[in-house]
Amino acid sequence: MAASTVAHATFGAGMDLGRRRGSMVVSMAKKKGKGSKGTGGKSGKKAKQKTVGQSAEKVRYLSSDVIMTTLQLVESYKRETGRTLMDGEMEITDAPRALYEAPFVCLAHDGGEDPVFTYANEAALKLWEVEWDDLVGMPSRKSAEESVDVQEDRSSALKEALEKGCIENYSGVRISGLGKRFEIKDATLWTIRPGEGESVGQAAVFSDWRFVDCADEEDLFTPEKLRQWRGKKEETSAEVPPPANIEDLRKQVDEQGDRIRAMKESGLSNQDEEVQQEVSVLLRLKQELADLQEKISNVS
Repeated sequence: MAASTVAHATFGAGMDLGRRRGSMVVSMAKKKGKGSKGTGGKSGKKAKQKTVGQSAEKVRYLSSDVIMTTLQLVESYKRETGRTLMDGEMEITDAPRALYEAPFVCLAHDGGEDPVFTYANEAALKLWEVEWDDLVGMPSRKSAEESVDVQEDRSSALKEALEKGCIENYSGVRISGLGKRFEIKDATLWTIRPGEGESVGQAAVFSDWRFVDCADEEDLFTPEKLRQWRGKKEETSAEVPPPANIEDLRKQVDEQGDRIRAMKESGLSNQDEEVQQEVSVLLRLKQELADLQEKISNVS
């Protein structure tokens, strides 16, 4: 998504993305002590997901909770700003990956009294110099310095966005996990309201920032480096996959579908967490298969 199209937003300005059935991604963070890093919950379930050869990063944005978070972000952004968060038409199943790998920063936090982060895309994690499990579940006030002026500015932006639905052209200084200070520019902060319901949180997106008091730009994740980094990832993804990879994925899709059908025949339903986990794996496998097929068609 071009920087001119995306409504820029600020993470520390106060992102709120609670869920009606608890808190979306935060629920994953609370479980992380039971297994290795990732979004799963229980280590056994994460182990299932990793048997299909996926990294924790890929599993993360295709977990059922993050998928629902992504859809709320996309829908509420359109409702509050009148614009689309990402360029072009896309299927619902494409949105989680598109937002996670987008060429802009997007974050969210829940609606508690001391809000905690519930979502961060790949660019946000790089800018804040943290891993998913370090950020998700962390009080969002910690994304900014503790000074009274900074925290009051952040709180004021949150309040205004809650009253108006969204605010734009926000600027504010934030601090990375390694202590680097940077100023967010031209940010948009919006409130998340499912349908006509009450606010369940806020989110933010932006694509412009500058580091403060950091002399060595070589080590900084600048907006220009974000564009270069995204471009390299796109070039890498354009490589033609071997036919064996296609056949292997088709087999995995079929086997995963059979696994889900067997679970439902045993009495489980789509409301059961076990089924939701397996459906998330199936969605990811189908997306990977579609991606590989598209690469082949692009060079044929």
